[in-house]
Amino acid sequence: RKAIGRRRGEPLLVIVRWDPHPFQAGSLGQDGALEFVRSPDLRLVSKSIREYIISEPPPPPPTPPEPEPEEEPPPPPERMRSMNDFEELNDYLKYVEDMFKKHGGANGARVMYMEDVPYAGIHKGMLGTIKQYVNRDELQVKWDDFEKRWVNLRRLQIYETADKAFLYIEDLPDPIYCDGGGRSGPGNDVVANFEGAALPRRCKCFVLMTKIRTKYAGRNQHFVAWGSAPTPGSMAVARRSVDFRLSATGNLEYGEHTGAMAGGWRQATCTPRLTLCDNKWHSVTLVRQDTGFIWFYCDGELVGQGCLTADLPPGLTDSAKSYRWSKKDSVFAGDVGPLRIFDQELSIQQVRAYEKLAGTPRFSD
Repeated sequence: RKAIGRRRGEPLLVIVRWDPHPFQAGSLGQDGALEFVRSPDLRLVSKSIREYIISEPPPPPPTPPEPEPEEEPPPPPERMRSMNDFEELNDYLKYVEDMFKKHGGANGARVMYMEDVPYAGIHKGMLGTIKQYVNRDELQVKWDDFEKRWVNLRRLQIYETADKAFLYIEDLPDPIYCDGGGRSGPGNDVVANFEGAALPRRCKCFVLMTKIRTKYAGRNQHFVAWGSAPTPGSMAVARRSVDFRLSATGNLEYGEHTGAMAGGWRQATCTPRLTLCDNKWHSVTLVRQDTGFIWFYCDGELVGQGCLTADLPPGLTDSAKSYRWSKKDSVFAGDVGPLRIFDQELSIQQVRAYEKLAGTPRFSD
Protein backbone atom coordinates (compact mmCIF):
# COMPACT_ATOMS: atom_id res chain seq x y z
CA ARG A 1 0.00 0.00 0.00
CA LYS A 2 2.81 2.40 0.81
CA ALA A 3 4.49 1.60 -2.46
CA ILE A 4 1.39 2.32 -4.44
CA GLY A 5 0.20 5.34 -2.52
CA ARG A 6 -2.25 7.77 -4.02
CA ARG A 7 -1.85 9.09 -7.51
CA ARG A 8 -3.94 11.54 -9.44
CA GLY A 9 -4.18 11.67 -13.19
CA GLU A 10 -3.50 8.67 -15.36
CA PRO A 11 -4.32 5.24 -13.92
CA LEU A 12 -1.36 3.26 -12.62
CA LEU A 13 -1.15 -0.35 -13.81
CA VAL A 14 0.21 -2.52 -11.02
CA ILE A 15 1.05 -6.18 -10.67
CA VAL A 16 0.56 -7.71 -7.26
CA ARG A 17 2.34 -11.01 -6.61
CA TRP A 18 0.88 -13.37 -4.11
CA ASP A 19 2.92 -16.53 -4.06
CA PRO A 20 2.40 -18.86 -5.78
CA HIS A 21 -0.20 -17.03 -7.90
CA PRO A 22 0.92 -13.90 -9.82
CA PHE A 23 -1.98 -11.98 -11.28
CA GLN A 24 -2.80 -8.55 -12.73
CA ALA A 25 -4.20 -6.41 -9.97
CA GLY A 26 -5.72 -3.58 -11.97
CA SER A 27 -5.43 0.18 -12.10
CA LEU A 28 -5.31 2.98 -9.60
CA GLY A 29 -7.69 5.73 -10.62
CA GLN A 30 -8.04 9.33 -9.50
CA ASP A 31 -9.80 8.30 -6.33
CA GLY A 32 -6.93 5.99 -5.39
CA ALA A 33 -9.03 2.84 -5.30
CA LEU A 34 -7.50 -0.46 -6.38
CA GLU A 35 -9.65 -2.48 -8.79
CA PHE A 36 -8.87 -6.16 -9.36
CA VAL A 37 -9.23 -7.20 -12.95
CA ARG A 38 -8.47 -10.91 -12.64
CA SER A 39 -7.50 -13.20 -9.81
CA PRO A 40 -7.17 -16.96 -9.61
CA ASP A 41 -8.48 -16.94 -6.07
CA LEU A 42 -9.50 -13.74 -4.28
CA ARG A 43 -9.66 -15.63 -1.02
CA LEU A 44 -5.79 -15.44 -0.98
CA VAL A 45 -5.83 -11.65 -0.95
CA SER A 46 -5.18 -9.88 2.36
CA LYS A 47 -7.88 -7.89 4.05
CA SER A 48 -5.97 -4.65 3.60
CA ILE A 49 -5.86 -5.11 -0.18
CA ARG A 50 -9.45 -6.36 -0.35
CA GLU A 51 -10.58 -3.00 1.04
CA TYR A 52 -9.59 -1.41 -2.25
CA ILE A 53 -11.64 -3.73 -4.43
CA ILE A 54 -14.29 -2.12 -6.57
CA SER A 55 -16.94 -4.43 -7.99
CA GLU A 56 -16.64 -5.06 -11.66
CA PRO A 57 -19.20 -3.27 -13.82
CA PRO A 58 -22.28 -5.37 -14.49
CA PRO A 59 -22.19 -7.31 -17.73
CA PRO A 60 -24.22 -5.86 -20.60
CA PRO A 61 -27.80 -7.09 -20.73
CA PRO A 62 -28.24 -10.19 -22.86
CA THR A 63 -29.52 -9.69 -26.34
CA PRO A 64 -33.24 -10.48 -26.31
CA PRO A 65 -34.06 -13.54 -28.36
CA GLU A 66 -35.78 -13.01 -31.64
CA PRO A 67 -39.54 -13.53 -31.41
CA GLU A 68 -40.61 -16.98 -32.40
CA PRO A 69 -42.60 -17.12 -35.60
CA GLU A 70 -46.34 -17.42 -35.12
CA GLU A 71 -47.51 -20.99 -35.32
CA GLU A 72 -49.35 -21.96 -38.45
CA PRO A 73 -53.04 -22.44 -37.68
CA PRO A 74 -54.20 -26.02 -38.17
CA PRO A 75 -56.16 -26.70 -41.34
CA PRO A 76 -59.95 -27.04 -41.07
CA PRO A 77 -61.02 -30.60 -40.21
CA GLU A 78 -62.42 -32.96 -42.82
CA ARG A 79 -65.98 -34.16 -42.52
CA MET A 80 -66.57 -37.35 -40.54
CA ARG A 81 -69.02 -39.88 -41.96
CA SER A 82 -72.06 -40.59 -39.79
CA MET A 83 -73.63 -43.93 -38.93
CA ASN A 84 -76.52 -43.02 -41.26
CA ASP A 85 -74.09 -43.17 -44.17
CA PHE A 86 -73.74 -46.94 -43.72
CA GLU A 87 -76.35 -49.58 -44.47
CA GLU A 88 -74.94 -51.98 -41.85
CA LEU A 89 -74.00 -51.02 -38.31
CA ASN A 90 -70.93 -53.28 -38.43
CA ASP A 91 -69.64 -51.35 -41.43
CA TYR A 92 -69.88 -48.14 -39.41
CA LEU A 93 -68.11 -49.73 -36.42
CA LYS A 94 -65.28 -50.93 -38.67
CA TYR A 95 -65.01 -47.41 -40.11
CA VAL A 96 -64.74 -45.95 -36.59
CA GLU A 97 -62.06 -48.42 -35.49
CA ASP A 98 -60.10 -47.67 -38.66
CA MET A 99 -60.31 -43.94 -37.89
CA PHE A 100 -58.99 -44.61 -34.38
CA LYS A 101 -55.94 -46.43 -35.82
CA LYS A 102 -55.10 -43.70 -38.33
CA HIS A 103 -55.85 -40.57 -36.30
CA GLY A 104 -54.42 -40.62 -32.81
CA GLY A 105 -56.09 -43.65 -31.25
CA ALA A 106 -59.36 -44.01 -29.37
CA ASN A 107 -58.35 -42.30 -26.14
CA GLY A 108 -58.92 -38.56 -26.51
CA ALA A 109 -61.43 -38.89 -29.35
CA ARG A 110 -64.75 -37.09 -28.90
CA VAL A 111 -68.10 -38.89 -29.16
CA MET A 112 -71.78 -37.94 -29.17
CA TYR A 113 -74.62 -39.97 -27.65
CA MET A 114 -77.15 -40.74 -30.40
CA GLU A 115 -79.87 -42.88 -28.78
CA ASP A 116 -83.33 -41.34 -28.34
CA VAL A 117 -83.71 -43.12 -24.99
CA PRO A 118 -81.48 -41.70 -22.20
CA TYR A 119 -78.95 -44.04 -20.60
CA ALA A 120 -77.57 -43.64 -17.06
CA GLY A 121 -78.15 -39.88 -17.12
CA ILE A 122 -76.83 -39.45 -20.65
CA HIS A 123 -79.22 -38.00 -23.21
CA LYS A 124 -79.16 -37.55 -26.96
CA GLY A 125 -76.70 -34.96 -28.21
CA MET A 126 -74.37 -35.03 -25.17
CA LEU A 127 -70.67 -34.86 -25.98
CA GLY A 128 -67.87 -36.64 -24.19
CA THR A 129 -64.23 -37.71 -24.44
CA ILE A 130 -63.07 -41.33 -24.52
CA LYS A 131 -60.82 -42.04 -21.52
CA GLN A 132 -60.41 -45.79 -21.87
CA TYR A 133 -61.11 -48.02 -24.85
CA VAL A 134 -61.23 -51.80 -24.46
CA ASN A 135 -63.28 -52.78 -27.50
CA ARG A 136 -66.41 -51.64 -29.31
CA ASP A 137 -68.57 -52.98 -26.46
CA GLU A 138 -66.54 -51.47 -23.60
CA LEU A 139 -65.32 -47.90 -23.54
CA GLN A 140 -65.28 -45.33 -20.78
CA VAL A 141 -66.38 -41.80 -21.65
CA LYS A 142 -66.09 -38.64 -19.56
CA TRP A 143 -69.20 -36.69 -20.53
CA ASP A 144 -69.02 -32.90 -20.63
CA ASP A 145 -70.25 -31.38 -17.34
CA PHE A 146 -71.15 -34.86 -16.14
CA GLU A 147 -69.53 -38.08 -14.96
CA LYS A 148 -67.65 -40.99 -16.50
CA ARG A 149 -69.80 -43.79 -17.86
CA TRP A 150 -69.10 -47.12 -19.54
CA VAL A 151 -71.02 -47.46 -22.82
CA ASN A 152 -70.77 -49.39 -26.07
CA LEU A 153 -69.85 -47.89 -29.40
CA ARG A 154 -73.22 -48.78 -30.94
CA ARG A 155 -74.87 -45.95 -28.99
CA LEU A 156 -72.33 -43.35 -30.10
CA GLN A 157 -71.40 -41.24 -33.08
CA ILE A 158 -67.69 -40.47 -33.23
CA TYR A 159 -67.68 -36.67 -33.15
CA GLU A 160 -64.00 -35.75 -33.54
CA THR A 161 -60.80 -37.77 -33.90
CA ALA A 162 -58.07 -37.41 -31.29
CA ASP A 163 -55.83 -35.50 -33.74
CA LYS A 164 -58.77 -33.20 -34.65
CA ALA A 165 -58.35 -34.01 -38.33
CA PHE A 166 -61.95 -35.25 -38.77
CA LEU A 167 -65.17 -33.80 -37.36
CA TYR A 168 -68.74 -35.05 -37.43
CA ILE A 169 -71.00 -32.43 -38.95
CA GLU A 170 -74.76 -32.42 -39.21
CA ASP A 171 -76.36 -31.38 -42.47
CA LEU A 172 -75.49 -27.72 -42.67
CA PRO A 173 -77.60 -25.04 -44.34
CA ASP A 174 -75.86 -22.75 -46.77
CA PRO A 175 -75.45 -19.13 -45.67
CA ILE A 176 -77.26 -16.52 -47.73
CA TYR A 177 -74.12 -14.35 -47.45
CA CYS A 178 -70.45 -15.23 -46.90
CA ASP A 179 -67.90 -12.54 -47.72
CA GLY A 180 -66.05 -9.47 -46.49
CA GLY A 181 -63.81 -8.90 -43.50
CA GLY A 182 -60.21 -7.75 -43.17
CA ARG A 183 -58.06 -5.39 -41.14
CA SER A 184 -59.86 -2.62 -39.28
CA GLY A 185 -59.00 0.51 -37.32
CA PRO A 186 -58.00 2.04 -35.12
CA GLY A 187 -59.20 5.02 -37.17
CA ASN A 188 -62.14 5.12 -39.57
CA ASP A 189 -59.80 5.35 -42.57
CA VAL A 190 -59.39 1.56 -42.40
CA VAL A 191 -62.55 -0.48 -41.88
CA ALA A 192 -63.72 -3.98 -42.75
CA ASN A 193 -66.42 -3.96 -45.42
CA PHE A 194 -69.23 -6.42 -46.01
CA GLU A 195 -70.68 -5.38 -49.36
CA GLY A 196 -74.14 -6.76 -50.13
CA ALA A 197 -74.64 -8.15 -46.61
CA ALA A 198 -78.32 -7.24 -46.33
CA LEU A 199 -80.15 -8.54 -43.26
CA PRO A 200 -83.04 -10.91 -44.05
CA ARG A 201 -86.40 -9.43 -43.04
CA ARG A 202 -88.98 -12.03 -44.00
CA CYS A 203 -87.81 -14.98 -41.92
CA LYS A 204 -88.42 -16.30 -38.44
CA CYS A 205 -84.76 -16.18 -37.51
CA PHE A 206 -81.40 -14.95 -38.74
CA VAL A 207 -77.87 -15.80 -37.64
CA LEU A 208 -74.71 -13.67 -37.80
CA MET A 209 -71.37 -15.49 -37.56
CA THR A 210 -67.78 -14.25 -37.83
CA LYS A 211 -64.38 -14.33 -36.13
CA ILE A 212 -62.63 -11.39 -34.46
CA ARG A 213 -59.24 -10.56 -32.94
CA THR A 214 -58.24 -7.41 -31.04
CA LYS A 215 -55.98 -6.32 -28.19
CA TYR A 216 -57.59 -2.93 -27.67
CA ALA A 217 -59.99 -1.95 -24.89
CA GLY A 218 -61.35 1.22 -23.33
CA ARG A 219 -64.14 1.98 -25.81
CA ASN A 220 -66.92 0.27 -27.74
CA GLN A 221 -65.82 -1.49 -30.94
CA HIS A 222 -68.38 -2.32 -33.64
CA PHE A 223 -67.10 -5.21 -35.75
CA VAL A 224 -70.29 -5.70 -37.85
CA ALA A 225 -72.81 -2.88 -38.08
CA TRP A 226 -75.59 -1.65 -40.36
CA GLY A 227 -76.73 1.94 -40.55
CA SER A 228 -79.65 3.91 -41.90
CA ALA A 229 -79.95 3.81 -45.67
CA PRO A 230 -79.70 7.30 -47.22
CA THR A 231 -82.96 8.99 -48.13
CA PRO A 232 -83.03 10.35 -51.69
CA GLY A 233 -82.77 14.15 -51.67
CA SER A 234 -81.87 14.35 -47.97
CA MET A 235 -78.48 14.98 -46.36
CA ALA A 236 -79.66 14.02 -42.87
CA VAL A 237 -78.11 11.01 -41.18
CA ALA A 238 -80.67 8.91 -39.32
CA ARG A 239 -79.93 6.96 -36.15
CA ARG A 240 -81.39 3.63 -37.23
CA SER A 241 -78.82 0.86 -36.87
CA VAL A 242 -78.04 -2.75 -36.02
CA ASP A 243 -74.75 -3.24 -34.17
CA PHE A 244 -72.78 -6.35 -33.21
CA ARG A 245 -69.93 -5.10 -31.05
CA LEU A 246 -67.52 -5.38 -28.11
CA SER A 247 -67.99 -3.20 -25.05
CA ALA A 248 -65.18 -1.11 -23.57
CA THR A 249 -64.13 -4.12 -21.45
CA GLY A 250 -64.34 -6.67 -24.27
CA ASN A 251 -67.79 -8.09 -23.58
CA LEU A 252 -70.06 -9.22 -26.42
CA GLU A 253 -73.09 -7.00 -27.12
CA TYR A 254 -75.84 -6.67 -29.73
CA GLY A 255 -78.07 -3.66 -30.14
CA GLU A 256 -80.64 -2.05 -32.41
CA HIS A 257 -81.59 1.61 -32.73
CA THR A 258 -85.11 2.42 -33.93
CA GLY A 259 -84.19 6.01 -34.79
CA ALA A 260 -86.21 7.52 -31.95
CA MET A 261 -84.52 10.38 -30.09
CA ALA A 262 -85.55 8.98 -26.70
CA GLY A 263 -85.47 5.30 -25.86
CA GLY A 264 -84.55 4.23 -29.36
CA TRP A 265 -81.55 2.10 -28.36
CA ARG A 266 -82.20 -1.53 -27.32
CA GLN A 267 -79.41 -3.83 -26.27
CA ALA A 268 -78.62 -7.41 -25.20
CA THR A 269 -75.41 -8.23 -23.32
CA CYS A 270 -73.56 -11.43 -22.43
CA THR A 271 -73.72 -12.41 -18.76
CA PRO A 272 -71.34 -13.44 -17.18
CA ARG A 273 -69.22 -10.90 -18.95
CA LEU A 274 -66.55 -11.91 -21.45
CA THR A 275 -63.13 -10.37 -22.07
CA LEU A 276 -62.40 -10.83 -25.77
CA CYS A 277 -59.75 -8.10 -26.15
CA ASP A 278 -56.88 -10.57 -25.58
CA ASN A 279 -55.35 -10.54 -29.09
CA LYS A 280 -56.68 -14.05 -29.80
CA TRP A 281 -59.11 -15.20 -32.45
CA HIS A 282 -62.65 -15.76 -31.18
CA SER A 283 -65.63 -17.17 -33.05
CA VAL A 284 -68.74 -15.10 -32.31
CA THR A 285 -72.28 -15.97 -33.35
CA LEU A 286 -75.60 -14.23 -32.80
CA VAL A 287 -79.02 -15.84 -33.24
CA ARG A 288 -82.04 -13.49 -33.46
CA GLN A 289 -85.58 -14.80 -33.70
CA ASP A 290 -88.50 -12.80 -35.07
CA THR A 291 -89.86 -12.63 -31.51
CA GLY A 292 -86.80 -10.60 -30.46
CA PHE A 293 -85.11 -13.37 -28.46
CA ILE A 294 -81.30 -13.25 -28.74
CA TRP A 295 -78.68 -15.97 -28.19
CA PHE A 296 -74.93 -15.35 -28.09
CA TYR A 297 -72.32 -18.03 -28.87
CA CYS A 298 -68.57 -17.61 -28.44
CA ASP A 299 -66.03 -20.28 -29.41
CA GLY A 300 -68.76 -22.88 -29.70
CA GLU A 301 -70.42 -22.24 -26.34
CA LEU A 302 -73.68 -20.52 -25.43
CA VAL A 303 -72.53 -17.45 -23.47
CA GLY A 304 -75.60 -15.22 -23.17
CA GLN A 305 -79.15 -14.42 -24.13
CA GLY A 306 -81.50 -11.47 -24.13
CA CYS A 307 -84.70 -10.09 -25.58
CA LEU A 308 -85.45 -7.09 -27.77
CA THR A 309 -88.65 -6.02 -29.45
CA ALA A 310 -89.80 -8.17 -32.35
CA ASP A 311 -89.39 -5.76 -35.27
CA LEU A 312 -86.06 -4.88 -36.84
CA PRO A 313 -85.43 -1.19 -37.47
CA PRO A 314 -86.63 -0.33 -41.00
CA GLY A 315 -84.60 1.28 -43.76
CA LEU A 316 -81.19 -0.27 -43.06
CA THR A 317 -78.24 -0.31 -45.43
CA ASP A 318 -77.63 -3.34 -47.66
CA SER A 319 -73.99 -3.48 -46.54
CA ALA A 320 -72.18 -3.56 -43.21
CA LYS A 321 -68.97 -2.01 -41.90
CA SER A 322 -66.80 -2.29 -38.77
CA TYR A 323 -67.81 1.03 -37.18
CA ARG A 324 -70.84 2.93 -35.88
CA TRP A 325 -72.54 4.31 -38.98
CA SER A 326 -74.15 7.45 -37.61
CA LYS A 327 -70.86 9.05 -36.48
CA LYS A 328 -68.27 6.82 -38.16
CA ASP A 329 -66.63 6.18 -34.79
CA SER A 330 -66.29 3.20 -32.41
CA VAL A 331 -64.16 1.52 -35.09
CA PHE A 332 -63.13 -2.05 -34.42
CA ALA A 333 -59.34 -2.07 -33.94
CA GLY A 334 -58.14 -5.47 -35.08
CA ASP A 335 -59.05 -8.18 -37.57
CA VAL A 336 -62.52 -9.33 -38.63
CA GLY A 337 -63.12 -12.59 -40.49
CA PRO A 338 -65.65 -13.14 -43.25
CA LEU A 339 -69.28 -12.68 -42.22
CA ARG A 340 -71.83 -15.47 -42.63
CA ILE A 341 -75.55 -14.71 -42.55
CA PHE A 342 -78.18 -17.46 -42.29
CA ASP A 343 -81.92 -17.05 -42.64
CA GLN A 344 -82.71 -19.92 -40.27
CA GLU A 345 -81.73 -21.00 -36.76
CA LEU A 346 -78.65 -23.19 -36.22
CA SER A 347 -78.24 -25.82 -33.52
CA ILE A 348 -75.23 -25.56 -31.22
CA GLN A 349 -73.66 -28.53 -33.05
CA GLN A 350 -74.06 -26.70 -36.35
CA VAL A 351 -72.57 -23.53 -34.85
CA ARG A 352 -69.56 -25.51 -33.60
CA ALA A 353 -69.17 -27.23 -36.95
CA TYR A 354 -69.18 -23.99 -38.94
CA GLU A 355 -66.73 -22.36 -36.53
CA LYS A 356 -64.26 -25.20 -37.04
CA LEU A 357 -64.79 -25.51 -40.78
CA ALA A 358 -64.26 -21.78 -41.20
CA GLY A 359 -60.65 -22.11 -40.03
CA THR A 360 -58.54 -19.15 -38.91
CA PRO A 361 -58.64 -16.02 -41.12
CA ARG A 362 -55.29 -14.90 -42.49
CA PHE A 363 -54.62 -11.42 -43.85
CA SER A 364 -51.49 -10.32 -45.69
CA ASP A 365 -49.57 -7.41 -44.21
